[in-house]
Amino acid sequence: VRVYSVLSIGTSHETIFSPEDVFKHLYITESKSFALVHNHPKGDPSPSPEDAQAMAVLSNKAKHLEVEFLDFIIVGTDSYWSMSEDQDSGDYTLGSL
Repeated sequence: VRVYSVLSIGTSHETIFSPEDVFKHLYITESKSFALVHNHPKGDPSPSPEDAQAMAVLSNKAKHLEVEFLDFIIVGTDSYWSMSEDQDSGDYTLGSL
């Protein structure tokens, strides 16, 4: 079963969510893995310092809770950035979610 949840709707400058929001949804849906997707309205999908911090926190909590953090995807105007692709030197290995 796939579950899609909207955790936050932000402004053109920021969105706010907490790791607790993410893991609460995982607990409720009994999910063993997750991926997060968000957009950068200004068009550049490069991770911001806040994105990097969120990825680190989520990754650490996921390991502690034994949940697989599949990917953190940022969508820009004509492109995207993927944590998994970046870590795997451009090879997207997750297959079909």
